[in-house]
Amino acid sequence: MDKANIKHVVKLILADVSGKQYPCINDQHILERDLEVDSLDMVEIIMDCEKKLDLHISDAEVEFAKKWSVEDFVNYIIKQVEIQH
Repeated sequence: MDKANIKHVVKLILADVSGKQYPCINDQHILERDLEVDSLDMVEIIMDCEKKLDLHISDAEVEFAKKWSVEDFVNYIIKQVEIQH
């Protein structure tokens, strides 16, 4: 899967979990502040990413991910795909 497809999948997950419309989510949005993602939402997002992208993501690595921008989170997931596949 290429980077654009991974980004698309992650943004679909973010839209689904946050309840925001996909086209309204931009790279500069902060997950917690702009998408109103809380800790439980983050667990769901991580689980969905793991399932849809066949990953294992360490809880410790994403403990503060809700404070990341969409771009930072997408880049983290892309890096994990590259490492694990």
